[in-house]
Amino acid sequence: MAATSLWDARYVVVDVETTGSNPSHHRIMEIACLVVEEGTITERFVSLVNPHQPVPPSISALTGITNGMLANAPEESDVFRHVLRLLAAPDTIFVAHNAAFDWKFLQSTFQRLGYGGLEEVARLCTYRLARRLLPPTVRRLGLDGLIAHFNLRIPRRHRAEPDAEATAQILLHLLRLAASQGYNSPAELLRLQHAPHRHLYIPQHLRRQLNEVPEAPGVYSFYDFPLLQ
Repeated sequence: MAATSLWDARYVVVDVETTGSNPSHHRIMEIACLVVEEGTITERFVSLVNPHQPVPPSISALTGITNGMLANAPEESDVFRHVLRLLAAPDTIFVAHNAAFDWKFLQSTFQRLGYGGLEEVARLCTYRLARRLLPPTVRRLGLDGLIAHFNLRIPRRHRAEPDAEATAQILLHLLRLAASQGYNSPAELLRLQHAPHRHLYIPQHLRRQLNEVPEAPGVYSFYDFPLLQ
C-alpha cells in the first residue's frame, strides 16, 4: 500500500559524480544512495565506479576523484545492481537536488546494463520543492545556498556521500515545512514540485522599470530578469 503520510514514505536520496555533463558520452564515477525512512537515514550505499574513461582535470580538481582512484574501482554492473535493489523497493521515491541530472545518468546507465525497474519510480527534486516552499527572499537554492540557509554542517562538498547527506538533511527540513503548510501526503508533495510558483521575486530596480512601462500595447524586452524553473 502506498504511503499516505510524508513521514511514512520511503525516500532514496541519490547523488552522482560524473566524468562530464552528457549522459550519452560520460559516465558515473561515484554514487551515493541514502535511504530515509520515518525521518531517519536507515541505509547507506556509497561506491566509486570505474568509468573506463579519463576524468577531466577540471572535474578531478572539483571532486578530488582521480584516474588512479578509479582504476581498480568496482564495475558498473557490480555497483548498479545494488542501486537497482534500493530503488525497486515498493513505494520508493527517488530524491535528488536538480534531480533531472542524476536521473538521466541513472537511466542511461541502467539502459546500458540492460536493467529495468526505473520506469515506475516516483521522482522528487529538492531544488524544485525549495522553490515552492521557501519564501522568495531565499534566493540561493543551489545545494550550497540551502546548506547555508538551514545551517547544516557538511564537510567535503562535491563528493557523492556528503552531497547526498546534504540533500537528505534538506529534504527533512522541506518535509517539515511542507507539513506546516498543509501538505500531508507524498502524492501532494510530488504534485507540488511542478505547481506554478506562488511568488515571483522581482528586484527593486526592476520594479521601478516595470512601473515606467507605458500602458500602450507594444513589445518590450527585459534583460537580467529573474527566470524561475
